[in-house]
Amino acid sequence: MEGLASTSESERQQIQAAQKNPQAFRPLYEKYHQPIFLFVYRRVDNESVAADITSQVFLNALLHLKKYKITKAPFQSWLYRIAHNEVMQFFRKTKHVRKIVIDENLLTELKSEEEYSPDYLEKWRDHLIVAINTLRLEEVQLLELRFFEQKPFREISFILNITENHAKVKTYRLLAKLRKQLEI
Repeated sequence: MEGLASTSESERQQIQAAQKNPQAFRPLYEKYHQPIFLFVYRRVDNESVAADITSQVFLNALLHLKKYKITKAPFQSWLYRIAHNEVMQFFRKTKHVRKIVIDENLLTELKSEEEYSPDYLEKWRDHLIVAINTLRLEEVQLLELRFFEQKPFREISFILNITENHAKVKTYRLLAKLRKQLEI
């Protein structure tokens, strides 16, 4: 996919080796375990649950590795898609309440760069949390991928299985919706 970080030649070789022999999956696991774990942990806010889900992500990746096509998307994006699906499945099965950590990147995007007192910003952050809690889970995940994970729209589109244009439109509409709720 154009616009996504390309798979390096050494990673290509690792993937091809792992597709032939599951023992060769280890370097890929070691390279991506930490970022995938953090991605999952930021969504479930529980270390042991995040570890379980991350294990399931890599088990699924290993089981379906032969289906992965190197030319379709970078391996890391493929893992993020699996992780996203596993997290969604966790929330559907357990009916857990999703916790959201407000990142400074999202605050910067929503709030102009003017100087405000710490008290004002703290109240504003509280209002932002209330506004975000009105969003659907899918909307929150879109914001998280864009602002917390710093993913480009092209990669977000692959992870969420939507078009790049749709990812952009949805993100900008969500930001407008939040700005309106916060009267910025």
